Amino acid sequence: QATAIDIEAGRDFWAYRPVSPGEIPNHPGAKTPIDAYIGRALRAAGVKPVGQASRQVLIRRLYYDLLGIPPTPEQIEAFIESQNQDAYELLVDQLLESPRFGERWGRHWLDVARFSESNGMERNFTYPHAWRYRDYVIAAFNKDKPYNQFIREQLAGDLLNDKTAPGTTREERQTATGFLALGPKILNEQDKQTFQMEVVDEQIDVSTRAVLGLTVSCARCHDHKFDPIGIRDYYA
Repeated sequence: QATAIDIEAGRDFWAYRPVSPGEIPNHPGAKTPIDAYIGRALRAAGVKPVGQASRQVLIRRLYYDLLGIPPTPEQIEAFIESQNQDAYELLVDQLLESPRFGERWGRHWLDVARFSESNGMERNFTYPHAWRYRDYVIAAFNKDKPYNQFIREQLAGDLLNDKTAPGTTREERQTATGFLALGPKILNEQDKQTFQMEVVDEQIDVSTRAVLGLTVSCARCHDHKFDPIGIRDYYA
């Protein structure tokens, strides 16, 4: 016997509740809250932390984490021999200011945004200006653009202006909407309504997966079986 889907009850699931600050665990020697949480997990697993990493290890970790490339032998030697007590902090700032940082970390958003230079469907049509959106994402990471602004520009950049999105240009805002224009798009326009709905469905799918972590497009045909998303939500 089929059971009814209770949308409202589903919204009480922990993943859909407002985020509330938790209590930071008490861990001796923790310098940051992250250290405290990691320390608690290590204790629970019966694992003791290793000693402090050497400067040679630290600089390689920083370069690989922030830029995705190794430091040169000269950079390693300079960091090891530096007498500056703030050498580590200064190196972090230096790498964050590198244009390579946006390339390293922007690629992760490009994966989420299903970035490609063609539509990849039955006829693989090239997007000759896809690189503009790619460069927009890299620049956004390098400028430390606030996340909420980053998302708004990609979903509605063509509707924003200098007042609603200060510090941006018209070209930048329009380029950001490449988020919606890219991806797999069918090329058969014989049935205009079907063509439009397929495009919109793909846009809804990538937007909700990227921002909400939900496959809302399932609700195109039925109330979502596992998440509190109804078919009315989809068509709204």
